Amino acid sequence: MSITALLPILMAVSPITEAPPLPADLRQVEEAQWTRAPRANDITSRKAEKIMRANGCTPMTPTDTWEGVKIVVLMLVDGNGRVRRLTPVANGCEAVEEYGAKQLAKHLGKFNSHPAGSGLSWYRAKIIYSW
Repeated sequence: MSITALLPILMAVSPITEAPPLPADLRQVEEAQWTRAPRANDITSRKAEKIMRANGCTPMTPTDTWEGVKIVVLMLVDGNGRVRRLTPVANGCEAVEEYGAKQLAKHLGKFNSHPAGSGLSWYRAKIIYSW
């Protein structure tokens, strides 16, 4: 089964009872470590732009020379480094949030963060699409 097929399971809304609480300030969640960090390319960035425009969303980071959007996800990771939950952080465009989460899910084989001990920990990951 591919990781993309598992995404609906990873994004399930049923609570994991032993999950640690998230801090109120998500910047305090540790940044995920990767053997090779996920990066958007021209094709995925154009698809993100099309998704945003089709859903009436506006870019989150417009400048004079480019537009783009940053997708942030929270990952609940067990002591073996397995991602138990992958949840996009709301950015105002649910369709592109889901697209970004699926793109990040494709890279979980390169995820390299392991919580200390055998408990669960939250990590933060991002992917930036620009056009």
